[in-house]
Amino acid sequence: MTASRDNTKSFNPRGAAWALLEGRLDAIGVTGHLMDASIDTGPILRQRPVDVAGFATLPVLETELWRLMPAMLTEATLALRNGATAKPQATDTRQYFHLHGHLRALVPEAMAVLGSRR
Repeated sequence: MTASRDNTKSFNPRGAAWALLEGRLDAIGVTGHLMDASIDTGPILRQRPVDVAGFATLPVLETELWRLMPAMLTEATLALRNGATAKPQATDTRQYFHLHGHLRALVPEAMAVLGSRR
């Protein structure tokens, strides 16, 4: 069992930044999923979205996502113990990327633009 920050498309330590750059606010949150032979591909037990509007910067948002992970791990573990069925992940649209510094510099602007749309 593991908890990760974004289990919809951008699987990497900078998943929230990629989701922001792509305008996918619905893809930001934490996920509790089972482990399998690959990286972050196990069936999903629980997901909790995070509204980025409450966070001024990417580091603050990422800190919140890290803070939520232990609770997600606990919630997913209890769900599994109580008989929850894990749902397979769609793996056909995955991206594994390191976030280049030039792209990371664009994230604050993306956060401001996307936050103003809410």
